[in-house]
Amino acid sequence: MVQTIEFTVAELKAKVEKLEKDVSGLFDKVNDTRETQAGIVQKLDSLLVTMGEVKQAVNTLQSTPGRRWDILMSTLVSAITGALTGYFIGRF
Repeated sequence: MVQTIEFTVAELKAKVEKLEKDVSGLFDKVNDTRETQAGIVQKLDSLLVTMGEVKQAVNTLQSTPGRRWDILMSTLVSAITGALTGYFIGRF
């Protein structure tokens, strides 16, 4: 009976040591995951900043053709008005 108890204690010690190694391995994996996640968060932050810059550049580019169109239309209206004014002054 004493031998059986000693054998059981030895088995329990072996199981505890195995479980401690398993838990240690899990902690290592959690730490690796945490480091990986921190890297991902940093990359996402950088991506968000870059996306903001791209959005601002697109807005700037979108407003440029609008200004050109306004200038073109203003010039066209002025030319037509000038031509009509010259035509009517020349006729009378």
